[in-house]
Amino acid sequence: MKLLILYGIFSVIVLVSEAALSIYPADPNYPGSCYSDLTGKMEYEEVNTHLSGCARAICRNDGTIQVAT
Repeated sequence: MKLLILYGIFSVIVLVSEAALSIYPADPNYPGSCYSDLTGKMEYEEVNTHLSGCARAICRNDGTIQVAT
């Protein structure tokens, strides 16, 4: 039973560490939108799911891009 609990805890730790979150800063050359080399130009609140590795990019109202895997 202890081994099963230990395995469960280890599995949760591995799953949490696999999720990644990146924030790309606002680009002053693209006012009113978001831009990164990864996503290209995006409008505020636009969601881009056409990234490699099942990633999802969201353009925030402050010009930053949040990429989650």
